[in-house]
Amino acid sequence: MLLGFCEDYKRVVINARHELILIRSRNDNNSLLGDPALEPKIELLKIQWRMPHVLLNEVNKLSMLRALESGRYLSMTFRSWDLYEFPLLQSTTKHSWTVKAASQLEKPRYVIFALQTGRKNVMSQDVAIFDDCKLINVKLYLNSECYPYTTT
Repeated sequence: MLLGFCEDYKRVVINARHELILIRSRNDNNSLLGDPALEPKIELLKIQWRMPHVLLNEVNKLSMLRALESGRYLSMTFRSWDLYEFPLLQSTTKHSWTVKAASQLEKPRYVIFALQTGRKNVMSQDVAIFDDCKLINVKLYLNSECYPYTTT
């Protein structure tokens, strides 16, 4: 599965619009690894988004219709992924970086922190490899909590 963001969502979604937005880069260099002299290109011919369609038996269908007609809100989980890049870090020993705060409804629960140098738009470098950049310590303040709890 190329995009596995729905593989663990096991609930039925009714009367809701599904939207998948794919944004392509200006070039394919970050998707390819090899000799740039060959000038390879990626061409997307077809994209399929397969969503299972659930047919309910009469008893469950009636129960679902009653829940919809009652007007009560049905809770639904929400997932959003954002990528924040800081292209040029300063040559200092300390750096503070504030990422946009989300509303209370969509507050972040996970953060993945990774460093890369000299790989963006360079086909001869593997963009799946990350660097340590001689980093000694990192602190994350997320939803009024500090991670890691202790420093060495």
